[in-house]
Amino acid sequence: MKLLILVMITAKEKIKNEPGRMKNQLTGKFLYALLFLVVLPVGLWYWAQLASPVITWPGIQNPGWGISLVITGFIVILWSMWALFYYGKGLPMNAYPPEKYVIEGPYRIFNHPIYVGFALVLIGASLYTGSASMLWLVTPVTILGMVALVLGFEQLDLKDRFSGELHSSLFSLPANSTAEPTLLK
Repeated sequence: MKLLILVMITAKEKIKNEPGRMKNQLTGKFLYALLFLVVLPVGLWYWAQLASPVITWPGIQNPGWGISLVITGFIVILWSMWALFYYGKGLPMNAYPPEKYVIEGPYRIFNHPIYVGFALVLIGASLYTGSASMLWLVTPVTILGMVALVLGFEQLDLKDRFSGELHSSLFSLPANSTAEPTLLK
């Protein structure tokens, strides 16, 4: 996860220092997409396979629920990517962020719906395959990594780029306050 964050920060710094040059490089965008759409999922699957012998907790296999969550997760991911492209005029990539702040579509429900969708895909894949290591190790650690990425990088970046436009989605934590969190706003 540290490597992924380092890649994003490095790419973002290059964009800041050379705005016109790197933003338009198709190769960079392709490699970035390849990293998150192919390399990361294959790496997570491989990690689950390697960890399988040491995870002694039982897996939960429910193909019906599993495939339902995988499909729902992919729908949320694709809907979110489309919203970023259509409304935000950009790509769903930290290194090549959209020009405009998006509050339409799934962004009305969740502040970071792509991560919610990916979490659903991971949970669904765990249930579909019955993999204990995917369910009890890989999925929780990946979700914690996504939370760290959002809180330690994306939230700060959004505040820098869109300070006056940030919104509270349907499911969100209270702003920096002493108010008790609620499920819905």
